[in-house]
Amino acid sequence: MLRDPQDSRYTISFSLGAGEDKEALEFFKIYGFAIFREVFSSEECEESVDAMWRHAEKTQPGLCREDPATWKKYQSSGKYGLGSRGPTFDPALVKNRQNEKLAEALALVLEIPIHDVMVGHDRFTIYRATELSDESYSAEGEVGVTTGEAGKVGKSFLTGRKNVHLDLNPWWWLEASTDILVGADTIQYKDSQDFIKENNLVVRSMGPHVQCVLNFSDNVEEDGGTIVVPGFHNHLETWCQANAALRKPVPFVTFSEKAAAEQTCEEALLQRSCRVPMRPGSVLIWSQTLAHGTQPNASHRNRTAQFLKAFSRSAVFLSEELVEASKTLNVEEGERGGEGGEEDIKTVLHQVGKGKGKGKGKGKGKGMGEGKGEGKGKQRPVPCDSWSWDGRGRLQRRSLALRELLRESGALEEVSPLGCFLFGLDAIPLDETSE
Repeated sequence: MLRDPQDSRYTISFSLGAGEDKEALEFFKIYGFAIFREVFSSEECEESVDAMWRHAEKTQPGLCREDPATWKKYQSSGKYGLGSRGPTFDPALVKNRQNEKLAEALALVLEIPIHDVMVGHDRFTIYRATELSDESYSAEGEVGVTTGEAGKVGKSFLTGRKNVHLDLNPWWWLEASTDILVGADTIQYKDSQDFIKENNLVVRSMGPHVQCVLNFSDNVEEDGGTIVVPGFHNHLETWCQANAALRKPVPFVTFSEKAAAEQTCEEALLQRSCRVPMRPGSVLIWSQTLAHGTQPNASHRNRTAQFLKAFSRSAVFLSEELVEASKTLNVEEGERGGEGGEEDIKTVLHQVGKGKGKGKGKGKGKGMGEGKGEGKGKQRPVPCDSWSWDGRGRLQRRSLALRELLRESGALEEVSPLGCFLFGLDAIPLDETSE
């Protein structure tokens, strides 16, 4: 039903500016996702794939993209082929985040002006081929592996089981949880992984949020990749009511293989799910309230993609509604004598990132896209009775930190005027711009 009538190997897709925008938006509203084709040129796809492998080869000595015998050295973060624990700022990948066609597609589905679109900074993924032929795999130097066991070795590259999840807590999202507001407002952006932490701290009063896969290789059914549950976002409240027993104090929803009730729920969602194969250069955009997940690679081709998140700058950082929400929280905390408020906020912060070193925030968190996110560092919750929403202050902290990360990676000079808005660099105070 959702396959491209011109080529059933792929999901239905749309071309921006070709008279299909209205149809694409309607499709997005009904199913919760949409694919836009030809966003990236073949040259941009090649540059992106090269940047991913270059990053992987630089950080993991002995890895060679041309030699599958070395692919076991690719130590991805988690089970989803993620190229790093924190965001990647390679100039080619930064350039992708400011792509004009991408920005137009984001503005379309978010239903906001393009100058109000803001993007996140995330990671990339490489799903290594799992069906390796004798010709493509050399067993030389491998202990206990013969050339005839190439397929066996390839299976070790599988990126986890087929699954669905949500990269937010839907109950908190529906309730516009003030704990999430405090958690988001507390992020200091003193560590690059704070750009991963922010992805899950989302509530309805922050406006619509979308997640994206920028696809750079031909990706058909067996190559593995994103799966979605079409239309789930339109029934989120009903689903939350029916599955209240699954509610947990963490900013994501995953389903444990050890819990029968959770497995039953996930299986029901998987039965309604579908893979989203797409052409190289395409971008898949879905609502963050849409249940989605991933299916492992079962082919002889690699899958290469980049993750991205987008939202409304005004709704997240400049909203008067959020200021009023903070006032309401302070009143409620005062009436309750502050009972439990700060502890709830600590729980949120600790679950978003896994702390290391001197930070107290130890816990596991879900990152945007298809994989688990991890962060590190110290987050200090502020007492509820003294807190008020400071979106502008957070935006400036974020922008200043991002500028330094871009400068360190050599990508700052590649930022276009459009990118300056999409990244929020225009929010840097005038007295800071000369630094």
